[in-house]
Amino acid sequence: MQKTKSKSASRITKKNTDTYDQFAGLYDKMSADSHSLEMVPYTLRIFKRFRNSDTISGFKKGLDLCCGTGSATLALADEGYAMTGVDGSQQMLRDARAKQKSLAIETTKRTAFVHGILPNFRGHTKLAQEESFDFVVSFYDSLNYVLTEKDLSGAFVEVAKLLKPGGLFVFDMNGAEALKVIWGSQVYAGAENDVAWIWKNQYYAKAKMADAHTIFFAKAKGGLWHRFDETHTEKAYTVPCVRRLLRQAGFQSLAAYRCFSFAPAKPKDYRFCFVGRKR
Repeated sequence: MQKTKSKSASRITKKNTDTYDQFAGLYDKMSADSHSLEMVPYTLRIFKRFRNSDTISGFKKGLDLCCGTGSATLALADEGYAMTGVDGSQQMLRDARAKQKSLAIETTKRTAFVHGILPNFRGHTKLAQEESFDFVVSFYDSLNYVLTEKDLSGAFVEVAKLLKPGGLFVFDMNGAEALKVIWGSQVYAGAENDVAWIWKNQYYAKAKMADAHTIFFAKAKGGLWHRFDETHTEKAYTVPCVRRLLRQAGFQSLAAYRCFSFAPAKPKDYRFCFVGRKR
């Protein structure tokens, strides 16, 4: 089964992108954006640690890769950064733009949202100009959806092309332990006033991949309930592998942390946060 998944990695990634269009309307209702919002103050602390002293005054422009409904993108814009959010789901982007319009005019002027699909996200967007950004962030294990080492390397190369020399790349990823224990063979369920969900997970130890088979029920107009099903697939990468791919893509691999701390990442940690600097 693992072999089949590896050969069809691109197809699975595309399918996950498509199903996120269905999930988009429920994303914030389920507080799925809360992790990305928590990453914002943590990332600002990382910036203070690693910004070069000679680039601090010009450290103003950022890209949020796999921005979802834009919560973190807009939070960083509210901190004064000029932000661009890119995502593979058109519906997620529509929700992000709607959220953008409801905010203060200063924040709205500092944000833009564009469509792009990993790993070659620049091929789908208007992000053709190279060395445009001071930093790139990607939150909430978005890069675990890239299911082959080759494609993850390609995504890192695309990020490097967009960063100015000395620019920072900050992202978090699930480790194998998270996919094994938290996803594993667990079943999760929950409900709010107008949405309910069931997650049934399966972990494939040899491939270090996991599927989350999900069933959603959403209340539509008139009180009727609509059901839709999705499958999300993630792959875990080791810390040495990610750091090696960063170096090959043109980054100095500055740090790998246990996420939300500055403790060095260990193999059994559930979530890692990586920091790279464009050479």
